[in-house]
Amino acid sequence: MFEAVRNLRDLGGLPAANGATIRAGSLFRSAHLADATDADVDLLSELGLARVIDFRSDEDRASEGEDRLPDGVERIDLPIYDGAGQSASIREILMSGDVERILDEYGDGRSAEIKRRGAERMVTDPGTRAHFARFFAAILEPHHRPVLWHCSAGKDRAGFAATIAMLALGVPRETVIAEYLASNDHQRPLPDPRGERGAEVRAAITPFMRQHRSEIDVQLDAIASGWRDVDAFLTDGLGADPDALAGFRRDLIG
Repeated sequence: MFEAVRNLRDLGGLPAANGATIRAGSLFRSAHLADATDADVDLLSELGLARVIDFRSDEDRASEGEDRLPDGVERIDLPIYDGAGQSASIREILMSGDVERILDEYGDGRSAEIKRRGAERMVTDPGTRAHFARFFAAILEPHHRPVLWHCSAGKDRAGFAATIAMLALGVPRETVIAEYLASNDHQRPLPDPRGERGAEVRAAITPFMRQHRSEIDVQLDAIASGWRDVDAFLTDGLGADPDALAGFRRDLIG
């Protein structure tokens, strides 16, 4: 059991194509590893990781710290802002404690809409999609697994990355959605803002701290409407090499 690393889980065991399952011990997702204790680093070592992909921006790492990794693990920095491109400003505003500013920016459902638009842009924005294409190319390389990827909380950027991997392996839609929402079980407790407008503040900030089905639905729907099928999204949308994709499936579906 990890002491300070949150939201770390193996995609192994999930149902995949042709009634098979994803092989365990190859694909991992998590929150950032900067808070890892010495015991956590030992557990990470036991996973046998070859590569860790960090989606955090420079601002994220400045706030949270650099990952603590076992010796010999290759680190790939692949900074991706949240899909709305506002992760730094959101953090600054939420941490300000300025109730009026928080409610002006994010009250009355605006935070949920920002989160949904950000999720959709991970699919539809060519620049953001190009970053995820680099991620997918990195996990297709057979000699660089097991691989772990993470962002800050391991739920948005890391969540869409996990969705890409699961779709490539034929995981059913409802299982993809359940895996996306499972991050809610691994987050810190929500803050309990006090004061006269505490309930409003809590409602405004909750969408940034929890996953909602509408976010993963809009991503899956954008893929379905933008490409003829999943393989077209992977090869045309993300530029995956068909032979590498076939090898990925042979390696990980069993």
